[in-house]
Amino acid sequence: MEKNIGTWYGQANISCTSDILDKRKNSIKAYLEEGVEWEFIKSIIKLFIKGKDNKQDKFKESFADIFIKDDSAFSYEQDKEIQLLAGIMLNEILKGKNKYNTMIELSCICLKNYYDPASEEIFNNIEKGFYDSLKQLRENEDNECIKSDFGKSLQSMLKENPSLPQSNINDEVAKQLESLKRNIINLVNNFEKMQKINDLKSEDSEVLWWMIGEWSYDLNKPFKDIDDNFIPILIGKEMADKVNVFPGPYSAKAVINKILSNYEDGRLYIYNYAEKIEKDWLDRFVKEYYIEPIADFMPILKYFNKINEIDEEDYSDDKLEKICPAIIKKVKILNKDIAYEIYLECLLSKAYKDREE
Repeated sequence: MEKNIGTWYGQANISCTSDILDKRKNSIKAYLEEGVEWEFIKSIIKLFIKGKDNKQDKFKESFADIFIKDDSAFSYEQDKEIQLLAGIMLNEILKGKNKYNTMIELSCICLKNYYDPASEEIFNNIEKGFYDSLKQLRENEDNECIKSDFGKSLQSMLKENPSLPQSNINDEVAKQLESLKRNIINLVNNFEKMQKINDLKSEDSEVLWWMIGEWSYDLNKPFKDIDDNFIPILIGKEMADKVNVFPGPYSAKAVINKILSNYEDGRLYIYNYAEKIEKDWLDRFVKEYYIEPIADFMPILKYFNKINEIDEEDYSDDKLEKICPAIIKKVKILNKDIAYEIYLECLLSKAYKDREE
């Protein structure tokens, strides 16, 4: 933030003096020092990404109050700057490497296809953080474990030194206990590390066999027997099913593209894909992955939930357009893109459930 805030203001065409920028930075730092919870983070994500389409007037005012405390000239009407500041605050939260990072990154990426964030560069930072964590997940894992050295037991030391003074015995007991504590911690860390390595290897193996086998586990039949319009939705969901370790495999997009390379590069409206989904499968899919508290960050799943509820045959109906305006854009989507979007939304759902547990 220290180096980039001036650049971000300039890119957003918002004029600001260095004194005002310092006040903005201080306001953000002071607020974050108190700690933030998911409900607040959800609101600033929507404020940053959705911009003018955001209906959070009350939250926008409370967010503006953070900066009015340090700058009485700051106004609730400065929509553009408020949205930019929401993005800057998100950027600062992500630096903290907290438990919400994956959810923040996924929420922003899932919404980006439907809205224009207040700052493209801040969004790019958030997206880069997600993909960097995908690479680091496997790059940092190896089979080297911390060696444990329990040394000589106190009993053997007494046998070797029967004349050891009482005061020294107490010192040796303290040393032994400290050594024991360190070695127990090492053993636990080694176990957790090996468990994570095993989970990663299992995940990679499952994804590889699924891709090579070209077989749907959900429908228990080969991909080639599934409708071309339904297959992208199914592939996105089944790819997410394979994730054991967050934030998932770096190769996910390449795997999805590889499977769909056997099909024509279809480019359809969202309801064209939805029309070919098998009803029973859709019901199971929605029950497994749709989560109401984060519905705003999963537009496709929100749309599928609605068509599942109203059981409409015409998925392009005006009623659905009013319910899910973001998803019913009159824009055709590539099958590879919708498959990856489904994957990311399912991943967000899994990350939310993991946090709740």
